[in-house]
Amino acid sequence: MKRTFDILFCLIFVLFFWYLFPAVGFLVWMDSGRPIFYSQQRYGRQGVPFRIAKFRTMRQRAESELIELILSNSILLQQYQTYRKLEHDPRLTPMGKILRRYSLDELPQIVNLLKGEMSLIGPRPYTLDELDLSDPADMEILQARPGITGWWQTMGRNEKTLEERKELDRFYVRNQSFWIDVRILAKTLRVVVSGTGK
Repeated sequence: MKRTFDILFCLIFVLFFWYLFPAVGFLVWMDSGRPIFYSQQRYGRQGVPFRIAKFRTMRQRAESELIELILSNSILLQQYQTYRKLEHDPRLTPMGKILRRYSLDELPQIVNLLKGEMSLIGPRPYTLDELDLSDPADMEILQARPGITGWWQTMGRNEKTLEERKELDRFYVRNQSFWIDVRILAKTLRVVVSGTGK
């Protein structure tokens, strides 16, 4: 039933909001050139890796710049180790800040959803260095397809540490139901419309 809902949501969303894809792509290109898209390997269900798709929100040398930033600043290093993000990330492009605020950078993940690699609602899609497949607690998270949105995004989003996000995702996997998904979707829409994303 959940997979059917995912596909129906995709079809309805694309039918009414298809114009967002070329519009956002054009804005990214005007702001910082190519590439327009960004992809990265993430863990899928049962720990099977897949490539997640997003509109690019950072400068083109973002990954190498991250290493330089955290190695030259102990405060930023500690912040990244705790949250896996930088609060005021200097690598973000001007348009990237806007896209993240309204979660528009995540639009291409609809492709991942249609391919069955992701669900509309589920645990966070973790990078390969954030989970340990030999850890039963981490594997519990991977019992469900990762989601475009999820429980942790509606319970504090980026204010949560990595370990707090994992615990929220484990809670979702243990208690997932249609009504929890409806609640998460409603909260996500409020976050997107209010522009409180990061």
